[in-house]
Amino acid sequence: MSMMEMKRTDLGELYILLEMYGRTYGGVPENLLEAIKGAYRRQGGEKPIRNVRGAGRKSRISPEQICRAKELREKGCKIREIAEEMGYSIGFVHKLINEHPGQEEKI
Repeated sequence: MSMMEMKRTDLGELYILLEMYGRTYGGVPENLLEAIKGAYRRQGGEKPIRNVRGAGRKSRISPEQICRAKELREKGCKIREIAEEMGYSIGFVHKLINEHPGQEEKI
């Protein structure tokens, strides 16, 4: 089976595996990675080749809740007060406020 006959998701997974192999052991030809990326795009793959199956941990909080936490913080509430109001730990609220810059624009 050639690369042209592979499914788009399989091409994405193959690209990720070869890239990881190259970082670990070295020796994956760059032109092979480019050929896989080109075949992926020809089959309609417009998104970057990352997490093609949607695998991984899903967010447990909505963008609206992130905005709410940031609004409360901007109004002068302490992180402890925000955590108590929203029902999350202090560390999680701190992470929400500091690791989600620009979340307001997505809503």
